[in-house]
Amino acid sequence: MIKIAIAMNTDHSFYHNNPYTASKFAVYTIIKNQDKVKYSLSAIFENPWLSQMSKAFEYDEINCSCSHICKSSLEHTCSHYAMLDVIGGCNYFLADHYCDNTKKALQNAGVTIFKIPPIINKVDIAIKNFLLGAMYASTVQHIHNAS
Repeated sequence: MIKIAIAMNTDHSFYHNNPYTASKFAVYTIIKNQDKVKYSLSAIFENPWLSQMSKAFEYDEINCSCSHICKSSLEHTCSHYAMLDVIGGCNYFLADHYCDNTKKALQNAGVTIFKIPPIINKVDIAIKNFLLGAMYASTVQHIHNAS
């Protein structure tokens, strides 16, 4: 069994900006049986950092272009770790853009980042891209949504 996490927009589409600024996170379970793979939604979580903020994310935070001073501040670094409250324990995190602090937080938690192309907006297509690209391209003949 493999667990993956995905950052999502409020409309449950794939979130392409810095994941720690996403409004929600989805966790999926993937099970491989012989020649089939099934994935199912385990949970959707609100971003825990949003409840701690007194203001909206800044443009630089959303687009991974924070200044060196901002990147090195303890509060900014810790903000990236907040998402681990809901996605910690996952094996993979599917993302498009992410900053060094996001990458470091995920790596420190043992979560591998899998890059999703910017043209993918549907979560189920992102999952299939992950399955075909990262894990099962040479061994799986059928991929089914268990939901």
